[in-house]
Amino acid sequence: MKHFWRSEIDRLLLVFLAIIIIGLLTKLWIVAILLPAGVYIGWNIYQQFRLNQWIKGGMQTDQAPDGGGLWSTLVTHLHRREVSDRKREQSLRDLVEQYNTILAVFPDAAVVLNNVGEIDWANERAAELLGIKRDLDSGSKLTSLLRAPDLIAYLNDPDQITEFKHQSPLDDKQTLAFRTIGFGDGQSMLTARDVSEEVSMNEMRKNFMANASHELRTPLTVISGYLEILEAAPELDSPLLPPVVSAMSQASRMAHIIDDLLTLSRLEKTTADEDSSVVIDMQAMLENMVKDISRTIADNTHSIDMEIDPLLDLFGVELEVTGIASNLLKNAVKYTPAGSTIIVRWSLNEQQQACLSVIDNGDGIAQEHLPHLTERFYRVDPGRSRDKGGTGLGLAIIKHIIERHGGHLEISSIEGEGSTFTAVFPQNRAIIEQFVPLESTSGTVN
Repeated sequence: MKHFWRSEIDRLLLVFLAIIIIGLLTKLWIVAILLPAGVYIGWNIYQQFRLNQWIKGGMQTDQAPDGGGLWSTLVTHLHRREVSDRKREQSLRDLVEQYNTILAVFPDAAVVLNNVGEIDWANERAAELLGIKRDLDSGSKLTSLLRAPDLIAYLNDPDQITEFKHQSPLDDKQTLAFRTIGFGDGQSMLTARDVSEEVSMNEMRKNFMANASHELRTPLTVISGYLEILEAAPELDSPLLPPVVSAMSQASRMAHIIDDLLTLSRLEKTTADEDSSVVIDMQAMLENMVKDISRTIADNTHSIDMEIDPLLDLFGVELEVTGIASNLLKNAVKYTPAGSTIIVRWSLNEQQQACLSVIDNGDGIAQEHLPHLTERFYRVDPGRSRDKGGTGLGLAIIKHIIERHGGHLEISSIEGEGSTFTAVFPQNRAIIEQFVPLESTSGTVN
């Protein structure tokens, strides 16, 4: 039995002995019981009072009450717990201080928000880039300080995961990249970094590509004209004809590259014009396109199946959406072997987004190439792509057109099994004719 229990038992035995002695001497057994018991109870109440005063006084070591037995053990345990709690509290303070120090020198603006979008904390960089001051704006709604509608829409979207670039609320010439990170119970942290230099460099690159393409177009046209004259000249020596024909082919390919570069430059500098958007009859457009391609580049080589939701249309720029479908389908024909089957699918996904998918059962693409397919001039097999007449800009153009419509391009592929290219359009562009169970039309065009 532990020491403090022995002390308590000794006290109780002493009380019992006092009761017997007083009772035998006085023959007043009630007094004999009440007197020692009252002393014992009063002493314990006094020890409780001392313990309470010690706890209220901050549990100082030199002021700890010593009642012996159980009370001394209780004081020891409380003191150890207090010391442990103080160490833990100090450790947490140090951790918070370290966290605040790190965020304070963080090169990006950082704003911590609670579960209702109010500002809990902000670093000094937030004041410089966003005009948010921790002392003044703590407890304020972030959306009441940043009044740009598209930025607020981004902040209110719980599913967004990508960066959002927007002008600084303090300087129209400064561009910031925003990102939100969720943590805890509905809390989040908004970060903003200055990407003005990066945006400026990209703009310079785009302008250079556009200007260079414009400047190359005129001399290339002249060169192509002289080559055509040489090819048609009867006095041209027969040994010179193949080089002239080859030069004309390369000039034609360069002209296609320049046209694609100019198209890409235009897409990067503009956004989809809602005034030019119309409700596109996707079923009619896709059926006509499949028929045309089946009679031309896919004639007797590929089987093209259609899985089209006839009740689903798209609100978009018809020429651009047609270009997406045409390029994806032509690529599937060009880069799959004869005898392959291609599926053109138009439907809603689980998120009610309109999806145009082109699926083939060709050779597939290695996984390491997939993230780079939409980069300019990137080719999985450069030699094969040039033989097929590709410029290496097709998927980059497709990606930009889809993004102009608020969507994104998804690519998946398994080597030896085939590839799937899907243009995903947002819900607000999906037009459903009537709310009835969706029925797909299937057909094969050969």
